[in-house]
Amino acid sequence: MPELSRYLSRLCWLLQQGEPVADVAVYVSNEDLFATLGRAQGGSLDTWREASRRIPSAIPATIRTAGLDYDLIDDQAVVIIPPDRYRVVIIPATTMILDTTAIWMDKMIAAGGSAIKIDSTVEVPGAVSVKTEGLADALAAAATPDLEISPPAPDIGFVHRLWGDAEVYLVANTGRTVRTFSVVPRTSKRNYEQWDAISGRVLRTGAATAGIELALHPYEATVIVLSDELADQVSPNAPNERLLPLSGPWQVAYGDQPAQPVELPHVWEDEPGRGHYSGAATYVTSIDLGAIDGRAWIDFGDCEVHDDGATEHGLVGPSYRVGVRAPIGEVAQLRVNGVACGVVWAPPYRIDISEALRSGSNTIEIVVYNTAANALAADEHIKRLAAESEARYGRRFRMQDLDQAMATVRSGLLQVPTLVLHVP
Repeated sequence: MPELSRYLSRLCWLLQQGEPVADVAVYVSNEDLFATLGRAQGGSLDTWREASRRIPSAIPATIRTAGLDYDLIDDQAVVIIPPDRYRVVIIPATTMILDTTAIWMDKMIAAGGSAIKIDSTVEVPGAVSVKTEGLADALAAAATPDLEISPPAPDIGFVHRLWGDAEVYLVANTGRTVRTFSVVPRTSKRNYEQWDAISGRVLRTGAATAGIELALHPYEATVIVLSDELADQVSPNAPNERLLPLSGPWQVAYGDQPAQPVELPHVWEDEPGRGHYSGAATYVTSIDLGAIDGRAWIDFGDCEVHDDGATEHGLVGPSYRVGVRAPIGEVAQLRVNGVACGVVWAPPYRIDISEALRSGSNTIEIVVYNTAANALAADEHIKRLAAESEARYGRRFRMQDLDQAMATVRSGLLQVPTLVLHVP
């Protein structure tokens, strides 16, 4: 949890600095939205869900692919937004528009902006009407990409902030496969730094106008900072790597129990009596090395992509499940020669062990923690406690379907880790 908290605090702080940059606004009519709220109208009382129903997923995907970012606005927002704030306003599935919003639209177009209607019957003078499949061409004609992404991918999104004499881009891979691509920011700044989003350290520096090559693992983010200052040079060139699979022999100890031999990959649920174990297990092995010259990492492996459709099976309501299975189930804490090296909980599953590794014999300990799902799925008291809580306080939450809690759970060390040595 401390690692996650530091990561979230760092990015939350960063994304509150300066001013936001978004060239596109997607408009939702309050009148249309409220007209469909409630079960009697065939909808729900969730305004976010009802707004999402009016905006096909292809619209934000097309905006992303065009190298642009967007804000969601409504009739209340336009009261305080300057008409020249956006270059493009997209009006999807709209039949009613307030007079104040119509006036704002007129001023926005007069200030040089463009209005694009998609499946809308409302009259907006000066707006162009297109089908969803024609949105990409309309955006290309109306706005220059803020971040040109090559090759284009709807999985790649970004947030752009202007911060004094610098510009900050948070670039994220929202998909379940590794994405390798280049970005060219729309900027006059000469130099860039790429920061690791989890640790905050500088990964590399270079000239901003030449394009920036990126490789992001599933759901991974990185930070690009642009300025005219010349930063200390950090080379983007990857050194030669020597890969040593840590094939063992391994031992594992659950909690305070004695250690026993184990073969990797190792899935706790496959062992008799371990299906409903929630807790920790410590894996230990050793490796002998010659002279160490350069940095070293332990790589726990890449994520496995779920089959198409598997991510949605069994989900209820606003539930969400990532489309990958991690090489660790679920979090791992690493110690080398008794030195704590870090915790991995998200892609890429790598930890730098340069300061702890030494010539000769090295002891590697990996403490793997799973979630409470295993234990909760077998807890006979949960439903009774939930019923008592509802009787006393009313329905404050919807009980999870615990019969499905174990459907996709795999705990343990699910791949053979690799020792990565950087060779000068």
